[in-house]
Amino acid sequence: MARTKRIPLAGVVSLGCSKNLVDTEYLVGGLGAGGWGFVPDRERADLLLVNTCAFIGPAVEESHEAIAEAVRWKAGRAGRIVVVAGCMVNRFAKSLRRATPRSTCCSRPSRSRASPNGWRSPRRGRGGSGAPAGRSSRAGASTGR
Repeated sequence: MARTKRIPLAGVVSLGCSKNLVDTEYLVGGLGAGGWGFVPDRERADLLLVNTCAFIGPAVEESHEAIAEAVRWKAGRAGRIVVVAGCMVNRFAKSLRRATPRSTCCSRPSRSRASPNGWRSPRRGRGGSGAPAGRSSRAGASTGR
């Protein structure tokens, strides 16, 4: 009997306004086109997409909390990927790069729209990392802000 390969699975956290929800749907479409499946239970996921909001102070705080939670989730199993996208990346890219772990990718919505099919699964992507193609890893050592 032929062995079936398990498709990689993604979980999604979308914060903020209806525009952000549309951006999340676009990012999810790109992941799907790249060979990712989706699960509502993040514990089964291989990748967690956190689409953030930074419109007002409480939204920034909620986004920081969601990113910290995603980083804790990532530490629970080797090979997990966290992708941070949205307004937080647009407003605070430099500080997010410093505050997020090495394998966390930061994606800006405008770049993601330019290449939604660049999101590839580990089995279909370039380099086998599972990270969206064309995105660079961000170095960092802490989960703080």
